[in-house]
Amino acid sequence: MKRKRVPPNMAAQVLLTFGSDCWLDMPGCTHRGTETMDHVKPYSLYGPTVPSNLRPACKHCNSLRADRVVSGFGAQVTAVIGPPCVGKTAYVRDHMAPGDIVVDPSRLAVACVDGGSEAHALADTLWGSAYRRVSRMVTARHVWLVRALPTSRNSPNMLAEWIALNYDVVVLDADDQLLRGRMAECRRGREDVELLKRWRRLGITQAKVDGMLETRRTQLSRLRLIDGPSSPPAVSARPRW
Repeated sequence: MKRKRVPPNMAAQVLLTFGSDCWLDMPGCTHRGTETMDHVKPYSLYGPTVPSNLRPACKHCNSLRADRVVSGFGAQVTAVIGPPCVGKTAYVRDHMAPGDIVVDPSRLAVACVDGGSEAHALADTLWGSAYRRVSRMVTARHVWLVRALPTSRNSPNMLAEWIALNYDVVVLDADDQLLRGRMAECRRGREDVELLKRWRRLGITQAKVDGMLETRRTQLSRLRLIDGPSSPPAVSARPRW
């Protein structure tokens, strides 16, 4: 990742304006915002080194962010999560607009080979690569991320990372009897049964996610990055540089 040294007088101005807490507040945040100055629009993506594009960040969060763009300051990102066979692919199909980008492991699995555990394993790898690409988009496109569990080997708390990056998150769910019936009809393997169990252990609900987003958007509003906690970044709310 390309980094840009921020002049000390500019860093002091940013700290005076926004305080010394880390603006990213990602999982494991140390809240030591005096450690680095982070570019809201990443420097590697041609974000300027000016006070309006800088916020205090701890080294941990600055590294964990890895130049991903905050939703609304490039692509607008919506993540759709839920257990197997709950209808995530159908939900996106019904709500997407022409030109939207969809990163969906089910579609990737079909494109790879005709079902099976190997197809899903390959699809998961492709999903990770696609996510890394779209998460750094600075063009104004709507990106849909479809995933069962908001977790991975490298990101055990992916949901909290998404919240920090201001992604909209849609939680789909249904009772186990209905889901297991659909799995049987689709001849899903044991992997999906285990996935359902793991989903239940996470205890994710739309209400819980909405509360997390409201808290995060209140933070972003105080940081002068969005108009208010109830809305994603609007053009009028973005820093002008």
